[in-house]
Amino acid sequence: MNRIIYILLLFTCLSYGQTIRYVSPSGGGNGTSTSSPWTLSQLQSNATCNMIAYVQAGNYGNSTYSFSANCTEGTPLEIIGVDASWNEIVLPTRIFTHVKGKTEIRKRATYTETDTFSSSDLPMLNSGLTIGNNGIGTGITVGGSWVTFKNFAVRGYLRGFTINGSNQTIENINADLNGNHSGDNSYGFLTSNCCGGINISMNATNSTMRYSFARDGSHVGVSASGSNNTYIDNEVYTTDLDPSNNNSGGNSVDYQWLMVTTNSTVKYLTMDRETGTPHLGHGICFKPNGEDAIGNLLEYFVLRNLRVELQFVRTFNNTVRNGMIISDENGDYAATNITFANGSHDNLVENVYMYKPTWGVTYWDWADGASDQPTDDGANQGQNNTVNNLIVVNPTSGHIAIQGVTNEHGTEASAAVNARIFNATFIGGARLFYYNNFSGALTGGIYNSIVKDVGSFSGGSAGSGSISSAYEFDWINHNTTGYSSSIYSNYSVATGSTEPVSFVDPTTGTNDTVFDYRLSTDIEGVDRTNLLTSQGVDINDGLRTIPFSVGAVEFNPTVVTDPEEPTAFKSGDPMYFLKWINN
Repeated sequence: MNRIIYILLLFTCLSYGQTIRYVSPSGGGNGTSTSSPWTLSQLQSNATCNMIAYVQAGNYGNSTYSFSANCTEGTPLEIIGVDASWNEIVLPTRIFTHVKGKTEIRKRATYTETDTFSSSDLPMLNSGLTIGNNGIGTGITVGGSWVTFKNFAVRGYLRGFTINGSNQTIENINADLNGNHSGDNSYGFLTSNCCGGINISMNATNSTMRYSFARDGSHVGVSASGSNNTYIDNEVYTTDLDPSNNNSGGNSVDYQWLMVTTNSTVKYLTMDRETGTPHLGHGICFKPNGEDAIGNLLEYFVLRNLRVELQFVRTFNNTVRNGMIISDENGDYAATNITFANGSHDNLVENVYMYKPTWGVTYWDWADGASDQPTDDGANQGQNNTVNNLIVVNPTSGHIAIQGVTNEHGTEASAAVNARIFNATFIGGARLFYYNNFSGALTGGIYNSIVKDVGSFSGGSAGSGSISSAYEFDWINHNTTGYSSSIYSNYSVATGSTEPVSFVDPTTGTNDTVFDYRLSTDIEGVDRTNLLTSQGVDINDGLRTIPFSVGAVEFNPTVVTDPEEPTAFKSGDPMYFLKWINN
């Protein structure tokens, strides 16, 4: 009797299990086996909830497809690319060591920056677009709810992948050369075929994106817009067009990663912009246009020749942390920095290492609000933005830049209000402060920080702007012959020549008399056993009692006497706290 009941239950489970279907480029069958697969068009017409469709690697032509189903967590629609032999696609991995010293082995996308897209690796749509031409339509659109899409490549459409709806999951999505590339303007978003070129557009709420790759989109590499409460655990490598291709009629990417979300988490971004590309290089950009960018967490990122930007008054309460920004070029189109602009406020940036950026931290008002959303653009650089635990090495223009109105709205008195920087180490470069067309005032302060080998206090096109007399310099270790520490106002300062900071190595008990340029494992600054003669403040405005550290320092590192250039980005192994190693 028990055996009969067991058999009946087993039959019931099998009868109501997920439907399995197979898809190939040469399909046309009933889809129930690999010998009688569907076409992709048949899958589009027949995809339902509670189905798994395995899509064989191969060339699926230049049509556009849309897959949408309103499913539930227990009955999802899953569309999964497999290899040419119908086997699971196994993703490669990289080793990632982040600021806390934790090492992780992480999956990454099928392709990297130097790979050629091939239909032998993945199921692939290819419109045939080449440099100098414009894409048409969207390769793949995913809609509805609880749809999983894995292991696909799309090349040469106006938009590669667009993901709408809610509770979606996409993995190993590879997009290349989608957008407008007619070459009538070096800025992809200003072409006569204006706007809309996006490699991957993530518009789905409560959704997840992982292990994806985007390259050479004309307007946006990856857009996360309206995708609230979304988790992106991702190694997205959004490269820009090779400059030689640009000069032959291509358009460079405007925004590599455009983030307009609420309460979302984005991790593990790696981005590259080719040296000499004719565009300023918006890297990771919070820029709402009639939407919000509120309460997001962005962490673990590596940028080359790109910057992080938080723009407009609807960008607030975001946290950006654990990143590296490096630059290997100079000139008109070099722009690497952390930017607070056009009224963004109450954001926190922490644990960032910058090597040879254009500027370290920039407060900017360029009057760039969209014409239909004029109130999004505040008449100031921003207020109450905090930077904590920062290293800036050899900037080309200045460690801190205050930029005034530079665009269409005319002159306005703009100000960076309560702009505070804690636990920073500023090394080298021509000046500490750089002004450009600045007509307002900078208020806030620099606290518990090191200024070393910096050429001058300020310079640039200062205009009528100034550092407010209320701007604070609290416990600055000034170790430079470029200018005297007496130029600071409202300061407690230690000069390197007379009162060098002396750190005790906790493993040996001996004093380190040289500077250490590693990032701290503790964002509040790490207490040391040596006694300093002043009190600093923490990021919550509380006094820090002695002993405490000065600058951005590691608790127990091997002492680094001079900052070093990170290993070449292309090698996959930048130095310091972020390491990518191909295996």
